[in-house]
Amino acid sequence: MKLEALIPVIEGKMPLKAHAPHEPVIPANAQRVVLVVGADGFGKPIRDVCHRSERYAALCGVSENALVTPELEAALILAEGLGDRVYINKVETAEDYDRAAALDYMLTYSAQRNPAYKAYDDLGGNCMNFGSQVLLAGGIPMDEQGGSKWYWYGQNSLDLSWINVGRFYSYARENEGYGLVADTEANYYTGEVGDILILGPDGGHNHTTVISGIIRDEAGQTVDYLLCSNTTNYTDFPAGAYYYTSQRLIKIYGWNESTPDGAQ
Repeated sequence: MKLEALIPVIEGKMPLKAHAPHEPVIPANAQRVVLVVGADGFGKPIRDVCHRSERYAALCGVSENALVTPELEAALILAEGLGDRVYINKVETAEDYDRAAALDYMLTYSAQRNPAYKAYDDLGGNCMNFGSQVLLAGGIPMDEQGGSKWYWYGQNSLDLSWINVGRFYSYARENEGYGLVADTEANYYTGEVGDILILGPDGGHNHTTVISGIIRDEAGQTVDYLLCSNTTNYTDFPAGAYYYTSQRLIKIYGWNESTPDGAQ
């Protein structure tokens, strides 16, 4: 009989971890040791997703602000030398988001309105309408399925999440199954071109922008974003110069084809 020891590289809500010298306790008769890694930690800073982040960073020879990559996790696994198999958990299967197409659309329509859509500048603002159009141009499909919806077919056939910042945030946070796959709790500095940045005063968020560029320091770390928006028409405007100082990233991963009940 072959005995296996499963070692979670996960701690509480942290998807990754570095083991202390006394860890883990492996049965003496275990013939195979399998490490379980949470893939939802990839692309995020070590300090945010790794238990014992200081030790993790030291073993990998990087700072705690470095983003976790599959290569970095592999370096940790080799440095610890604890297992002979690795199981990757929490792997998303979302369809790709076409960030190049999203960028082309936002640069085209940040200073004008697409006549195929109603403009809401005089009805509370066109910013979320613009952001939704960018996502659609990047391949995110309209969603009429399940409890969370996001679509626009005309002024008399739409869901408010298409044009309202708060409603879109709720959709991005709550949607499951078919449609948008996004992270409303992503680290602010992990944004990419085509991701949504919602802004507002004093912790509120009532304005939508889309990331059109990334400003990095000499070490390659993100320090600011360039943004496109409607209502106030901005093209490649620095987020740091925006009059709204409360800013939240909505990271777009792509979209799921499956319906909420798992049907295709």
